Amino acid sequence: MSLLKLNQKYILSAVIVALIIIGMAAFLLLRGPTQPPQEGETVIKIGFIFSLTGVASPIGPVQLRGALLAIDEIKNMNLEVDGKRIRIEYLVRDDATKSDEALARFRELKEWGAHFIIGTTFAAISAAINTELAKDPSLVFIPTNVLSLATLNASVVAPTLFVPHGTAFSIGYMGVKYLVEKMNVTRIAFFAPAYAFGWDQWKGAETALKEYGDRVSYMYIESPVGTPDFTPYFINILAWRPQALMIAHWGTDAINVLKQLYESGTKDQIPIIWFNWHTIVYDRGIPAGALSNVYGLISYYYNVSNLNIEETLKNKIHDFARKYWEKYGEYPDPYAAYAYLGVWIAIRGVIEAKSTDPIKISNVLLNMTFDTFKGEARFRIARDMLFPIGAFVVRGKSPTERANEWDLLEVIDVYSGIDYLPPLSLIGYHS
Repeated sequence: MSLLKLNQKYILSAVIVALIIIGMAAFLLLRGPTQPPQEGETVIKIGFIFSLTGVASPIGPVQLRGALLAIDEIKNMNLEVDGKRIRIEYLVRDDATKSDEALARFRELKEWGAHFIIGTTFAAISAAINTELAKDPSLVFIPTNVLSLATLNASVVAPTLFVPHGTAFSIGYMGVKYLVEKMNVTRIAFFAPAYAFGWDQWKGAETALKEYGDRVSYMYIESPVGTPDFTPYFINILAWRPQALMIAHWGTDAINVLKQLYESGTKDQIPIIWFNWHTIVYDRGIPAGALSNVYGLISYYYNVSNLNIEETLKNKIHDFARKYWEKYGEYPDPYAAYAYLGVWIAIRGVIEAKSTDPIKISNVLLNMTFDTFKGEARFRIARDMLFPIGAFVVRGKSPTERANEWDLLEVIDVYSGIDYLPPLSLIGYHS
């Protein structure tokens, strides 16, 4: 064997070994320290399931970063349960944006002895886990994404499910109410993707629209997921001459809708473009000109300096953003903020229940209030969370307005009140 071939053989072996070591190191980074419980401590086991790969992978990693920030804070606070120091153990698992994979990871974490599962990125995955959990509610599940309305139906919801980020119903409802009440819109085109996230938003929007009767005219139009060219839809929308276009798409489809609206000149022909659900992750993928003066809602934004709200609440919003920036060198996406909140809900539940029993924790969570970045919040009987601020109302900044790469949006208002959650009667609860 020649020296060259020997060297190639050794190099290849070294690369393989290095990859194995890197893989093992990555695995170890995705788990907290584990050891038998010591005297005088309470061990809380948390399993995280996020879409770290697959189509939702732009969001999954930022959720994980938010969750781990909360873990770091709690570890440094020496919190106690009934006189015993809290020690957190955690495992992180990737569902690859697939429901069957998520269920396999759920069962693995359940076998490990998790007291909580926190995370999930897609509503279909949350729904699949809820179905599994309803059969055996042996842990508490806190999905930190936006859920489908059907998952909260009284006939199927697991007794140990808690949903801080709410459902897509609220997104559509709040958008219509704000456009009509605050922006004096009387003619709305609603453009949705043909799957549950879009349909649930439409259900909320339609509920709000029906409250106005003949005062507001509207049209509904939908496109298949992955539509490459939205021109035919734009033609139909323009022919109807709306005052406002509500866009219910998410992810890559949302980026493409907004880009094509801008590039085709359609955006300039509609007075108000309303992108229903902003995120920092996806807004950063939209050209600045396409995002400019696009209104909509966001569930958390890192800068509310110009907003007329209580200073204590402003400080909470900015404090979380500062801590996140100091740890990661970036500003938090809303989905990171809710993953952070999800961890704190879990720990508060254990402290108040003085137990890791899922039923005891669930009972106290239903009767607690939580001091959050959107004010004092509580869970309803339907397991969704009621905040005094339903969402922040934002406007996309123009290229000349932006101070840096993170300066995407201006928060101009909040949607407040208690009407934005789905009526309990709509999801199977009867007085």
